[in-house]
Amino acid sequence: KGVVLSAENLEYSTGIMVDYLHLTRDDCSLVSIPFFHCAGLLHMLAHIRCAGSLVTGESPAFAGSFLKAVKDRHVTGLPAVPSLMRLLVSNHKKEIADYCSHIRYIELSSEPCDGGLLKVLTDLLPGVAFYNTYGLTEAPRTTYHDIRGETEAVTSVGRPNTGVSVEIFDSRGNPCVPGEIGEIHISGRNVAAGYWRRPEKTGAGFTPKGFKTGDLAWQDTEGRVYLKGRIDKRVKISGEWVSPEEVELVITTLPGI
Repeated sequence: KGVVLSAENLEYSTGIMVDYLHLTRDDCSLVSIPFFHCAGLLHMLAHIRCAGSLVTGESPAFAGSFLKAVKDRHVTGLPAVPSLMRLLVSNHKKEIADYCSHIRYIELSSEPCDGGLLKVLTDLLPGVAFYNTYGLTEAPRTTYHDIRGETEAVTSVGRPNTGVSVEIFDSRGNPCVPGEIGEIHISGRNVAAGYWRRPEKTGAGFTPKGFKTGDLAWQDTEGRVYLKGRIDKRVKISGEWVSPEEVELVITTLPGI
């Protein structure tokens, strides 16, 4: 589905990135996320906005060239997907500590991130700022979470950004209380106009209660959001709903995985 993002959507989302990541013309980001993915596109636009620079064409899956590019190109920031960072960390701890100690921030997005990975990363790179984020192409940069600033909620993706509202509803359409899992609905300046030439899909997804994300989550009493997987991926085991992401996070803690 093509998503119709307005100039205002992009202006808002890149402005949030510049503010949260403290981007300046001195920043250089190594973007391994494709530019047809909203996370990659927004990093490109945010660095154009602040007159910074980008390094492209490198992936954490190829550790040697990736880490060499971080060092040789004087990279200051890494937007990253947790699963690829987990792969990099599992085999190259020493190299990460040697090659990445000078970077300023790492921004994690696109999938849930477990506390074990975050602890390893923060131990390896004590001087680096870490951000956990959440958003979709239909609603980019919905939340930000400064992991070092709020370590008691390390796996949270944070609170809604200014100008954005996140509400969680149960399967009956009722608002969830703190701790209750439901579907995320997003309203605000970052929400797209709809899907390109798909009126039925637009009507189903963009509702009076906000954009229906299909993502499951819960909020704590401080308003922080914790992702729990997708509605369309859940399976029922022994009468309990289980998300495959929850299973994956447990598996990754096992030795040898």
